[in-house]
Amino acid sequence: MKRLRLPGVLPVELWDAPCRGGILQGFRHRADLPAVLAELIDDLPRRLPGATAADARAVAARIDHVHLLGGGADEALRDALTAHGVPCSLGDDALFAAARAGLGLLAGAEAPLSIDVGQTSLKLCSRAGAWRAARDLGRAPRSAPATETTATAEATERFVLDAVLAHAPCDALLLALPCEVGDAGQLGASSYGWRTDGAWPLRLAALAGAGAAGPMLLNDAELAAAAWLRTPAAASAGATLVLTIGFGVGGALVEAR
Repeated sequence: MKRLRLPGVLPVELWDAPCRGGILQGFRHRADLPAVLAELIDDLPRRLPGATAADARAVAARIDHVHLLGGGADEALRDALTAHGVPCSLGDDALFAAARAGLGLLAGAEAPLSIDVGQTSLKLCSRAGAWRAARDLGRAPRSAPATETTATAEATERFVLDAVLAHAPCDALLLALPCEVGDAGQLGASSYGWRTDGAWPLRLAALAGAGAAGPMLLNDAELAAAAWLRTPAAASAGATLVLTIGFGVGGALVEAR
Protein backbone atom coordinates (compact mmCIF):
# COMPACT_ATOMS: atom_id res chain seq x y z
CA MET A 1 0.00 0.00 0.00
CA LYS A 2 1.34 3.41 -0.96
CA ARG A 3 0.29 6.73 0.48
CA LEU A 4 0.50 8.92 -2.60
CA ARG A 5 1.79 12.47 -2.17
CA LEU A 6 1.43 14.78 -5.16
CA PRO A 7 4.17 17.41 -5.56
CA GLY A 8 2.93 20.88 -4.77
CA VAL A 9 -0.45 19.65 -3.43
CA LEU A 10 -1.32 20.18 0.24
CA PRO A 11 -4.58 18.80 1.66
CA VAL A 12 -6.48 21.03 4.09
CA GLU A 13 -9.36 19.97 6.30
CA LEU A 14 -12.08 22.60 5.82
CA TRP A 15 -15.27 20.97 7.05
CA ASP A 16 -14.70 22.19 10.61
CA ALA A 17 -13.20 25.58 9.76
CA PRO A 18 -14.87 28.25 11.96
CA CYS A 19 -17.43 30.33 10.07
CA ARG A 20 -19.98 32.82 11.42
CA GLY A 21 -20.19 31.24 14.85
CA GLY A 22 -20.36 27.69 13.48
CA ILE A 23 -18.32 25.48 11.18
CA LEU A 24 -18.26 25.31 7.39
CA GLN A 25 -20.07 21.96 7.23
CA GLY A 26 -23.18 23.60 8.72
CA PHE A 27 -23.47 25.93 5.71
CA ARG A 28 -23.09 23.32 2.96
CA HIS A 29 -26.78 23.32 1.93
CA ARG A 30 -27.61 26.91 2.86
CA ALA A 31 -28.19 29.77 0.46
CA ASP A 32 -25.41 31.81 2.08
CA LEU A 33 -22.73 29.20 1.33
CA PRO A 34 -21.06 31.38 -1.36
CA ALA A 35 -20.77 34.32 1.04
CA VAL A 36 -19.42 32.09 3.80
CA LEU A 37 -16.89 30.51 1.44
CA ALA A 38 -15.75 33.95 0.24
CA GLU A 39 -15.16 35.04 3.85
CA LEU A 40 -13.31 31.82 4.60
CA ILE A 41 -11.06 32.12 1.55
CA ASP A 42 -10.26 35.78 2.32
CA ASP A 43 -9.10 34.86 5.81
CA LEU A 44 -8.06 31.24 5.22
CA PRO A 45 -4.74 31.05 7.16
CA ARG A 46 -6.47 32.15 10.36
CA ARG A 47 -9.50 29.91 9.79
CA LEU A 48 -7.58 26.69 9.13
CA PRO A 49 -7.66 24.12 11.96
CA GLY A 50 -4.71 24.33 14.34
CA ALA A 51 -3.04 21.12 13.15
CA THR A 52 -2.63 22.46 9.59
CA ALA A 53 1.03 22.50 8.51
CA ALA A 54 2.93 25.77 8.27
CA ASP A 55 3.58 25.32 4.53
CA ALA A 56 -0.17 24.98 3.88
CA ARG A 57 -0.79 28.18 5.83
CA ALA A 58 1.83 29.95 3.75
CA VAL A 59 0.18 28.89 0.47
CA ALA A 60 -3.26 29.78 1.86
CA ALA A 61 -2.06 33.35 2.43
CA ARG A 62 -1.51 33.94 -1.28
CA ILE A 63 -4.43 32.22 -3.03
CA ASP A 64 -5.01 33.68 -6.50
CA HIS A 65 -7.63 31.28 -7.78
CA VAL A 66 -10.31 28.81 -6.67
CA HIS A 67 -11.27 25.75 -8.72
CA LEU A 68 -14.52 23.86 -8.09
CA LEU A 69 -15.11 20.15 -8.56
CA GLY A 70 -17.53 17.56 -7.19
CA GLY A 71 -21.18 16.68 -7.60
CA GLY A 72 -22.30 19.90 -5.89
CA ALA A 73 -20.10 22.20 -7.97
CA ASP A 74 -22.09 24.11 -10.58
CA GLU A 75 -22.26 27.34 -12.54
CA ALA A 76 -24.46 28.99 -9.91
CA LEU A 77 -21.87 28.50 -7.18
CA ARG A 78 -19.04 29.59 -9.49
CA ASP A 79 -20.92 32.75 -10.47
CA ALA A 80 -21.88 33.54 -6.86
CA LEU A 81 -18.27 33.22 -5.69
CA THR A 82 -17.12 35.39 -8.59
CA ALA A 83 -19.69 38.00 -7.57
CA HIS A 84 -18.16 37.96 -4.08
CA GLY A 85 -14.77 38.81 -5.58
CA VAL A 86 -13.31 35.27 -5.66
CA PRO A 87 -11.51 34.43 -8.96
CA CYS A 88 -13.13 31.10 -9.64
CA SER A 89 -13.43 28.37 -12.27
CA LEU A 90 -15.62 25.29 -12.61
CA GLY A 91 -14.06 22.03 -13.71
CA ASP A 92 -15.33 20.17 -16.75
CA ASP A 93 -17.12 16.94 -15.87
CA ALA A 94 -17.05 18.05 -12.23
CA LEU A 95 -18.44 14.75 -10.91
CA PHE A 96 -15.91 12.42 -12.54
CA ALA A 97 -12.88 14.66 -13.12
CA ALA A 98 -11.04 13.46 -10.03
CA ALA A 99 -11.58 9.76 -10.75
CA ARG A 100 -10.44 10.29 -14.34
CA ALA A 101 -7.29 12.02 -13.07
CA GLY A 102 -6.61 8.91 -11.02
CA LEU A 103 -6.25 6.89 -14.20
CA GLY A 104 -3.44 9.22 -15.22
CA LEU A 105 -1.66 8.41 -11.96
CA LEU A 106 -1.94 4.70 -12.83
CA ALA A 107 -0.72 5.17 -16.39
CA GLY A 108 1.66 2.19 -16.31
CA ALA A 109 -1.04 -0.35 -15.47
CA GLU A 110 -2.85 -2.48 -18.03
CA ALA A 111 -6.15 -2.59 -16.12
CA PRO A 112 -6.24 0.36 -13.69
CA LEU A 113 -9.22 1.25 -11.53
CA SER A 114 -9.54 4.68 -9.93
CA ILE A 115 -12.21 5.27 -7.27
CA ASP A 116 -13.24 8.59 -5.79
CA VAL A 117 -14.96 7.44 -2.58
CA GLY A 118 -17.42 10.25 -1.95
CA GLN A 119 -19.68 10.36 1.07
CA THR A 120 -22.75 10.37 -1.20
CA SER A 121 -21.54 8.04 -3.96
CA LEU A 122 -18.55 6.22 -5.36
CA LYS A 123 -17.18 7.43 -8.67
CA LEU A 124 -15.30 4.65 -10.47
CA CYS A 125 -13.20 5.03 -13.58
CA SER A 126 -11.40 2.41 -15.69
CA ARG A 127 -10.23 2.35 -19.27
CA ALA A 128 -13.71 1.06 -20.18
CA GLY A 129 -15.52 4.12 -18.84
CA ALA A 130 -16.85 5.82 -15.73
CA TRP A 131 -19.62 4.73 -13.34
CA ARG A 132 -21.33 6.11 -10.29
CA ALA A 133 -22.47 3.88 -7.41
CA ALA A 134 -24.85 5.71 -5.10
CA ARG A 135 -24.17 5.11 -1.43
CA ASP A 136 -26.54 2.54 0.00
CA LEU A 137 -27.34 3.97 3.43
CA GLY A 138 -28.84 0.65 4.48
CA ARG A 139 -25.50 -1.06 3.98
CA ALA A 140 -23.16 1.88 4.62
CA PRO A 141 -24.99 4.17 7.04
CA ARG A 142 -23.60 7.54 7.97
CA SER A 143 -21.85 7.05 11.27
CA ALA A 144 -20.25 9.38 13.77
CA PRO A 145 -16.91 8.11 15.17
CA ALA A 146 -18.48 7.62 18.61
CA THR A 147 -21.01 5.15 17.19
CA GLU A 148 -18.66 3.10 15.03
CA THR A 149 -18.87 -0.66 15.59
CA THR A 150 -17.23 -3.66 14.01
CA ALA A 151 -20.53 -4.50 12.32
CA THR A 152 -20.81 -0.99 10.85
CA ALA A 153 -17.24 -1.09 9.60
CA GLU A 154 -17.70 -4.51 8.00
CA ALA A 155 -20.93 -3.44 6.28
CA THR A 156 -19.31 -0.28 4.94
CA GLU A 157 -16.23 -2.12 3.70
CA ARG A 158 -18.40 -4.76 2.00
CA PHE A 159 -20.39 -2.05 0.20
CA VAL A 160 -17.19 -0.56 -1.23
CA LEU A 161 -15.84 -4.03 -2.07
CA ASP A 162 -18.96 -5.02 -4.01
CA ALA A 163 -18.77 -1.82 -6.06
CA VAL A 164 -15.12 -2.54 -6.85
CA LEU A 165 -15.69 -6.20 -7.72
CA ALA A 166 -18.37 -5.16 -10.21
CA HIS A 167 -15.53 -3.59 -12.23
CA ALA A 168 -12.67 -5.93 -11.31
CA PRO A 169 -10.28 -7.52 -11.91
CA CYS A 170 -7.77 -4.72 -11.98
CA ASP A 171 -3.99 -4.76 -11.77
CA ALA A 172 -3.71 -1.34 -10.08
CA LEU A 173 -6.13 0.35 -7.70
CA LEU A 174 -6.28 3.95 -6.54
CA LEU A 175 -8.58 5.02 -3.69
CA ALA A 176 -9.31 8.68 -3.00
CA LEU A 177 -10.93 8.82 0.43
CA PRO A 178 -13.03 11.49 2.19
CA CYS A 179 -10.81 11.59 5.26
CA GLU A 180 -7.28 12.29 6.36
CA VAL A 181 -4.78 9.67 5.17
CA GLY A 182 -1.58 9.17 7.17
CA ASP A 183 1.82 8.39 5.73
CA ALA A 184 1.46 4.72 6.71
CA GLY A 185 -2.09 4.47 5.33
CA GLN A 186 -3.93 5.16 8.59
CA LEU A 187 -7.37 6.60 7.92
CA GLY A 188 -8.99 9.49 9.72
CA ALA A 189 -12.61 9.66 10.79
CA SER A 190 -15.30 9.66 8.11
CA SER A 191 -19.06 9.36 7.92
CA TYR A 192 -18.46 5.85 6.53
CA GLY A 193 -17.37 4.46 9.88
CA TRP A 194 -14.63 2.27 8.43
CA ARG A 195 -11.79 0.91 10.50
CA THR A 196 -8.99 3.42 10.70
CA ASP A 197 -5.98 1.06 10.69
CA GLY A 198 -5.85 1.07 6.91
CA ALA A 199 -5.99 -2.74 6.66
CA TRP A 200 -9.22 -2.96 4.69
CA PRO A 201 -7.86 -1.18 1.56
CA LEU A 202 -5.19 -3.90 1.41
CA ARG A 203 -7.86 -6.62 1.52
CA LEU A 204 -9.89 -4.73 -1.04
CA ALA A 205 -6.97 -4.51 -3.46
CA ALA A 206 -6.13 -8.20 -3.03
CA LEU A 207 -9.70 -9.31 -3.72
CA ALA A 208 -9.89 -7.02 -6.75
CA GLY A 209 -6.71 -8.54 -8.19
CA ALA A 210 -4.43 -5.55 -7.65
CA GLY A 211 -1.78 -7.72 -6.01
CA ALA A 212 0.36 -7.63 -2.89
CA ALA A 213 1.43 -4.02 -3.39
CA GLY A 214 -2.08 -2.96 -2.47
CA PRO A 215 -3.76 0.29 -3.48
CA MET A 216 -2.53 3.83 -3.80
CA LEU A 217 -4.25 5.99 -1.18
CA LEU A 218 -4.80 9.73 -1.00
CA ASN A 219 -7.38 12.22 0.16
CA ASP A 220 -10.22 12.94 -2.28
CA ALA A 221 -9.44 16.66 -2.49
CA GLU A 222 -5.84 15.83 -3.39
CA LEU A 223 -7.11 13.82 -6.35
CA ALA A 224 -9.35 16.74 -7.31
CA ALA A 225 -6.19 18.87 -7.28
CA ALA A 226 -4.59 16.38 -9.67
CA ALA A 227 -7.55 16.96 -12.01
CA TRP A 228 -6.96 20.72 -11.80
CA LEU A 229 -3.28 20.28 -12.62
CA ARG A 230 -4.24 18.48 -15.83
CA THR A 231 -6.06 21.56 -17.16
CA PRO A 232 -4.30 24.13 -19.37
CA ALA A 233 -5.20 26.97 -16.99
CA ALA A 234 -3.19 25.45 -14.15
CA ALA A 235 0.10 26.10 -15.91
CA SER A 236 -0.29 29.88 -15.55
CA ALA A 237 -2.31 30.07 -12.33
CA GLY A 238 -0.89 31.17 -9.04
CA ALA A 239 -1.59 29.48 -5.74
CA THR A 240 -4.94 27.71 -6.10
CA LEU A 241 -7.50 26.38 -3.67
CA VAL A 242 -9.30 23.35 -5.10
CA LEU A 243 -12.68 22.81 -3.46
CA THR A 244 -14.65 19.59 -3.72
CA ILE A 245 -18.34 20.28 -3.19
CA GLY A 246 -20.25 17.16 -2.26
CA PHE A 247 -21.71 15.90 1.01
CA GLY A 248 -19.33 18.40 2.59
CA VAL A 249 -16.63 20.79 1.40
CA GLY A 250 -13.12 19.40 0.97
CA GLY A 251 -10.01 21.32 0.08
CA ALA A 252 -6.49 21.08 -1.26
CA LEU A 253 -3.99 23.84 -1.88
CA VAL A 254 -1.86 23.85 -5.02
CA GLU A 255 1.34 25.87 -5.02
CA ALA A 256 2.02 28.21 -7.92
CA ARG A 257 3.90 26.43 -10.71
